[in-house]
Amino acid sequence: MKSLTLSGLITAGLLALSLLTAGMASAGTANLKCQNGFKKVGTHANSIDCKRFKSGFATKNAAQKAANRWKKKASCNAHMSAPQKKVWEKTTNSWAARVTFICANIT
Repeated sequence: MKSLTLSGLITAGLLALSLLTAGMASAGTANLKCQNGFKKVGTHANSIDCKRFKSGFATKNAAQKAANRWKKKASCNAHMSAPQKKVWEKTTNSWAARVTFICANIT
């Protein structure tokens, strides 16, 4: 009987500890930060969306170079998805570039 009671108490203690640590991990989105000129544009349960955007490039080549440079420098203070870039023509002779990625707490 004593070993059954002791194992029940240990199990209850471990469950309480797991609930405490799960709560601390989910509260970590406040600490997630986009770096190197990227801005936080969205918040989810355990992640944030980071984006860098600029329009007004004179040529497609200039927009591509900027997007490639941003993609190489993309970072955050946690785990991140692979950066995605997009370059498009906004108006005649005006190009835009965007790089996005997700920064997440992995538990």
